[in-house]
Amino acid sequence: MGLTIWAAFSLGLVPQGTHLVGKLRALGAMTWLYALIQIIDIKVWHGRLSRRRRETARLPQVLEGWLFGQMFAWYGIAYYALTDDARWYVAGVILFLFSFVVFPIPEER
Repeated sequence: MGLTIWAAFSLGLVPQGTHLVGKLRALGAMTWLYALIQIIDIKVWHGRLSRRRRETARLPQVLEGWLFGQMFAWYGIAYYALTDDARWYVAGVILFLFSFVVFPIPEER
């Protein structure tokens, strides 16, 4: 996705504009804060809402952690696609990869 977006902006296929940048940054901060709180809840606090969500969805804790980790990268992709600013994308991919450290792949039994 990142390579496709870079190519589209490099070739001039997408017009550049900054009219939504401030709103997108606020949305990004809220998205990242939500994902971070949920990851901490899953890993540290073990809150009632995260337990109920996991029981309802029947997802293992590891998978749920990775899905919240993906929120960082997916927002970064959307931001990059709309603004041609790859910083949120790169940071999102790094945080997504870090979610594999926080929620390691379980060993087979």
